[in-house]
Amino acid sequence: MSKEAFIKRHRERLDLTYEQAKKEIDGLTETISQMILNGETVTLGPIGSLSVKDTAPRMGRNPRTGETITIPEGKQLKLNVFPTFKEKIKK
Repeated sequence: MSKEAFIKRHRERLDLTYEQAKKEIDGLTETISQMILNGETVTLGPIGSLSVKDTAPRMGRNPRTGETITIPEGKQLKLNVFPTFKEKIKK
């Protein structure tokens, strides 16, 4: 779903103007982004939580050449889906 479609659905659901809905969505995404960049875990209601996890360096393979390479340590964004929401998805 695109941002515009998300704003439209939010606007219709809460009977807001386009500008009000866009302001809410922009504020929410900015707040979530800043929390994640600050290393905080963000809980998304009944869906799950977002957090940043450190990854250890590991060995990998260049798919083009087959050469073994070392993939450096890094960070990944992780979505931990709550079990109750997983069950709703399965239905």
